[in-house]
Amino acid sequence: MRLFLQGATKDTISISNIRVVVDKRQPPARGAHINCPSAGSLDTLTLSTDLDATHPTLWAFSEVDHEKVGETPYFVSHSISLSQGEIFDLCVVAKTEKFRCDWHIEIDYRVGLEKRGSIRVPSKSGLSFRTSGHPEDGFLEEWDWAWYEESGPSFIEVSERNKELNSLSLDLDPTVEFGESDELSNTDEAGELADMEGYVPDQPPPKPSDD
Repeated sequence: MRLFLQGATKDTISISNIRVVVDKRQPPARGAHINCPSAGSLDTLTLSTDLDATHPTLWAFSEVDHEKVGETPYFVSHSISLSQGEIFDLCVVAKTEKFRCDWHIEIDYRVGLEKRGSIRVPSKSGLSFRTSGHPEDGFLEEWDWAWYEESGPSFIEVSERNKELNSLSLDLDPTVEFGESDELSNTDEAGELADMEGYVPDQPPPKPSDD
């Protein structure tokens, strides 16, 4: 989720915390899963939260390593200051593996030295964001965004893509034959080994004696 914060007063606004509140947890949805990975990286601050946690908190998040950054949640040691007209851009990534979560965020702020308050996002009571994890029985459908297709980017059903990959693997000849150049290189390698001190080439076992 992309969030834009803007200072709207003459006094400096200080944001001391952004809290993630889970309104409802239900079993994950079994609809269609669509994988559409982004390209490139964001220059903005990215914060991540685990909705499966009892009390979700926001951590700095690395898009390169796809891991949280730091030893404590972001707002334990950071705050955001906004002067009049200033805009602060940040991205909130919410994840869950076990549930389908309805959730919202609450922004704690202070104006100047006196006034304090909190803003709910979404602002209308009863509205929430919704994020779903992976159902135990799997999704009913799974699609990948195939940007690499020669005919043009399109969505491909995962099961169909797997069939194509399996057909390609079946077309490969599992047998390996050495050509003349391979035999020569193997012979040369054996000659080099024979020149090594103490090297004894493989010999056939001795024939049994008639005695």
